[in-house]
Amino acid sequence: MKRHRQALEVISSINITNMLDTALTLLIAFMIVAPSLKSGIQVDLPETNAGEPIEDSADNFVITIRPQDQESPYDRIYINKQRVRLENLGADLEALRAGHPGLTITVESDSQSLSGTLIKVMGKLHELDIDFALATEPESGAPAPREQDADDQT
Repeated sequence: MKRHRQALEVISSINITNMLDTALTLLIAFMIVAPSLKSGIQVDLPETNAGEPIEDSADNFVITIRPQDQESPYDRIYINKQRVRLENLGADLEALRAGHPGLTITVESDSQSLSGTLIKVMGKLHELDIDFALATEPESGAPAPREQDADDQT
């Protein structure tokens, strides 16, 4: 008895279901993790119980002061992750203020950086009449400051 064999058909399509499942799983994982990551320049902020959290806005910029190291004998200053020289800070802040009328600056100064650098930065901000806040961490073991209710304010 003779058997009839059919020729195998060439499948011209690609089954990408498994690849899409993997890609979408990775996408979801990144979407969950990304908001919890704080990108930026690593600083060791001083601890204090004073202060209130500030709101993020498009006109809120960050000046970061890092301590001196092997690369530089001076503290390093950054505006939104862009390194600037102390001598050019005034001009850079003027340019920022021109583009953002409601400009607010958060100053993140490392606890190991020189206080003189912080005072010079604050002096420039005051000289240019720019609102600023100093970033700190809550003291370890201390309770977080409570939010005031509307009826508590006098």
